[in-house]
Amino acid sequence: MLCPSHSFARWRRKTGFLPGGGSRRMGGDGIARRRSNGAASTSNEPDRAASWDRVLYRKQAFPDNHTDDTFLSGLVLNGRITPRVLSEVMLDATTVSQQLAVVALKSTAVAHLLSGRVTARDLVAIDAALLAAGALAVAAMHGPARAVRRCARVGPAMLAAILALTPLFQTMTAAISDDTAVATAVCSLALHLLTHDYASLNSSSARLGSFVSLGAAMFASAILTSRLPPAPDARSPLEPNAAVFADMSLAVALFVLLPSLRREARQRGAPRTAVRRVFATACLHAAAIASVLALRGIGDGNVTTLAVGYVAAVFGIVVVCPAWLVRMMGFKEQINGPWDEAKPDASLLR
Repeated sequence: MLCPSHSFARWRRKTGFLPGGGSRRMGGDGIARRRSNGAASTSNEPDRAASWDRVLYRKQAFPDNHTDDTFLSGLVLNGRITPRVLSEVMLDATTVSQQLAVVALKSTAVAHLLSGRVTARDLVAIDAALLAAGALAVAAMHGPARAVRRCARVGPAMLAAILALTPLFQTMTAAISDDTAVATAVCSLALHLLTHDYASLNSSSARLGSFVSLGAAMFASAILTSRLPPAPDARSPLEPNAAVFADMSLAVALFVLLPSLRREARQRGAPRTAVRRVFATACLHAAAIASVLALRGIGDGNVTTLAVGYVAAVFGIVVVCPAWLVRMMGFKEQINGPWDEAKPDASLLR
């Protein structure tokens, strides 16, 4: 490992600057002499006529931290920084805004169920439409045979698990107040947005943050679903509620199946991927804004303010933050040179 401190040491010897107040003075015989607390003998200086090679494990007449006069000639400023393009950064930021739209859709679905504007039958129909659209997308990417096999393998098991857990979901928060349940759900959804693995859309491997994010999202969904009232004709509190089943099916479709479908679509590498991402983002935000505006007349909240805040958040994520990042990249300075640590090439190990 080469160190620039030796170049500074040679500069001190040439200029006569020594630590501790020492200096270089010329003797009577015209030979430069050093004066310090402990004058070092120059008999140990290596022979400057000897050649020096940049080889680590060869015994040479120079110290380990020796550098030649060309040491600083290899300095590179911002040589490893990838320039940011505003359009590409904005396109990548749509992934974050899409997840915000998913959270808005799931949250407003519970409000519509509580108000009675959307019945359990309507939500079941929406879930069926979403699952059918996902099956068609898988068939378009991988063929009808693979889509049928996947739906037959995942669909029945998923629906049976949700149906079996429905009595637990509808009584999970019976002992706590609505304010506590809503506050806990809001914190869990915020944790979901903060820990969501947005980079997983470009890779096939999942990270720890994705499991934390999924757990927080499903926990918030279970809390919100548990506040739904039981069916009017329910004979027992443990009887499965169609609204609870439909809402949890929507949560699974939005937080589990949709990210997987988006990852597969991204990895397909279609030539019009950017156009499809923009179109999918526009559809998600249009549905989220329509769902928020449909809350008018429910409660005492100002729905218009909520919709404006949602649009402002999306604008900040997609436009303001990418522009700020590109602007700040102009002030970034990174120095690279021969003193950098060697990075192994993983392709050589294959």
